[in-house]
Amino acid sequence: MFAVEVIREYRFPMPFSVETYYKGERYTSAYVVEQTANTNTSVEVAERRPIENVKGGQYTKTIYNLGKSFPSFLQPLIPKDKLQLIEESWNMGDHFDSKVSCPYAKNRYEMTITTIMSSDLNAQNIFDLSPEDLRRREIVPIKISDETPSMCCYKLIKFKLNMFGSHLITPFFFSQQQARFTRFHNHMYDTKNKWINKTIEEISEYEKSASQPCSTDVDNAVK
Repeated sequence: MFAVEVIREYRFPMPFSVETYYKGERYTSAYVVEQTANTNTSVEVAERRPIENVKGGQYTKTIYNLGKSFPSFLQPLIPKDKLQLIEESWNMGDHFDSKVSCPYAKNRYEMTITTIMSSDLNAQNIFDLSPEDLRRREIVPIKISDETPSMCCYKLIKFKLNMFGSHLITPFFFSQQQARFTRFHNHMYDTKNKWINKTIEEISEYEKSASQPCSTDVDNAVK
């Protein structure tokens, strides 16, 4: 009765190579954490470590405390102190996978985000979706730069929510998620001169320093 299921694919064409985008993604994630620190509504980088046998691969566990950013008209549906999401991400270079859980909603909430960076600017089914999922998929292209793109970042969200208020929470969630994705890519493009000539090792060192303290504004941190 309350169940909502959404499959949405965001497309961000960018004027970088796939390898350069990977550096920019990691640098920008760290930069946002460092620059938007906020002690009231926080994003805590709980764990970050290399992935064995994957060059440059990285696992990250992030905790989002959403109390401040959740609109007041939705707060009666979920206790404010329970508004927390836990994201686990596996960054594998040209793609990464994220699983997001909500301790309060438990198995009533499921979300995965799969990201693929590709030089194919118009892939029709880069995530190998089934015919049924392709029929349900919504595609949202978002322009970041006037420069000629040389790759595209594809982000696929599979979202399920089955609780009272699902039909109110879901549109709010996707409006916020799209804004965060877009803000992240705008930030990456606007700060490219700060990271484009750095090595992965230099970016790794920057990530370590930027995570102290591990707290930031939730509205600016999700990528």
